[in-house]
Amino acid sequence: MSDSETETTTNTNTTTPVPESAEVIRVRMLTGEMNGSDWTTEQISAILSERNNDVYAAASDVWTYKAAALAANPVKFSADGGTYDFTEAYQHCLDEAARCLAMSGTPGGMIIDPTLKPVGEAPAPDNNQAQPAPYGAGI
Repeated sequence: MSDSETETTTNTNTTTPVPESAEVIRVRMLTGEMNGSDWTTEQISAILSERNNDVYAAASDVWTYKAAALAANPVKFSADGGTYDFTEAYQHCLDEAARCLAMSGTPGGMIIDPTLKPVGEAPAPDNNQAQPAPYGAGI
């Protein structure tokens, strides 16, 4: 092969990027997923499809998934005189999910009760609360 010739190789493992629709871009904007996103175009498109292309309902679902991911891997640490507690980020995700769903035209959704606490923060049981009768009592 001479210096003026170049070798052409074909990589069969590459994929052509899927162009993003205006709806996918809008969901990315509403969820802070514009750069370095963990969400693929295909994943967001699937959520949009499940939500009949309602970008606000889809964004609500993404925020809810983000909250679930935080709750699954709770992090709390202190560094440089400050403390990071995942519950603040968790609550922010739930608040954003509720905000987006409120703007949606879709009734219902994946909204999680914002009073629910992540694992490790369950309220103490109320021992003064009436207990249910044992099975078969009063028969």
